[in-house]
Parts: sequence; C-alpha cells; structure tokens
Amino acid sequence: MDSNEALDPPGASSTFAERLDYLFKHRRSPSGKPYKQSEVAKETGISPAYISQLRSGEVKMPSAERVQALGRVFGIDPEYFTGMHFDPAQTVSSDDDAVERALTKPLVREVALRAGELGEGERALVLEMMERASARATRLRVEREKDQTASMDQDGE
Repeated sequence: MDSNEALDPPGASSTFAERLDYLFKHRRSPSGKPYKQSEVAKETGISPAYISQLRSGEVKMPSAERVQALGRVFGIDPEYFTGMHFDPAQTVSSDDDAVERALTKPLVREVALRAGELGEGERALVLEMMERASARATRLRVEREKDQTASMDQDGE
C-alpha cells in the first residue's frame, strides 16, 4: 500500500472491512484522538473481538442494528457501509449542528481557524490544554461554591 492510498476514502467496490478500517484510521473521537476498538466496543455494545472480526473481514456484514450503532459512534450515515456514500467526510454527522452552534460563540471561529493551520500533533496539544483549562475552571468553581456554602453556614449560626 502506498502512502496516498491510505488517504483515499473507500470506493463503491470496497468491502465492509475496508470501510470500517478507514473510519478507525481517519475519523477522530470527540477527544480528537483516533478511535480505539475498545472505545467503539463500549459505545456500541459490540464486543471488541467482533469489531476485530469486522475489521479483518472475517465477518462480512453485521446486522442492521450493529451498522446503525457503528454509524452513530463515527457520526456517519450508516449507508456509508453499503457503498451508497463513498466518502464518510461527505456524510452528515449529528455533530454538525453542535459545530454550527459552537461557531456562533465569541472566539470559537477564530480558535477553529487557527487550529486548522496547525499540524495534528499541535492540535492534539491545544486540545489537551483546553481540557486542562476546563478541568481547572471546574475545580475553581467547585471550591468557590464550597467557600460560599461554608460562609453561609457560619453566618447562619
């Protein structure tokens, strides 16, 4: 396989295994990292062993319920797996509405545009920094609330 082949989305004649493997290699989880089989298994209720069989082609086509669950996790139209949608990037994601809403908030568009200019490693670092900032803000808010509650308790005595 040459380096360009891995970047091309699967075509109409590709197998279910090729399509699923493409998603694992090219779609990112909400954390911005590649999906792991264990993560997809947990979110779909499909065993990791069965997902491995799907990716290897040992199982040719899962049930409609499992296809729906995989589509939901990857944020794609389940018809992608049938060959009706060749490029998963062109399928509508349930996250699209959330992205549209987020882009209306102050500075989000600017952050997104700048992030688009960064390399993948740099974007992962920025995402990690944002997660740490969010966790710190949550801790500070909880501490503030505890202080306010303690202050009210002392005033009430």
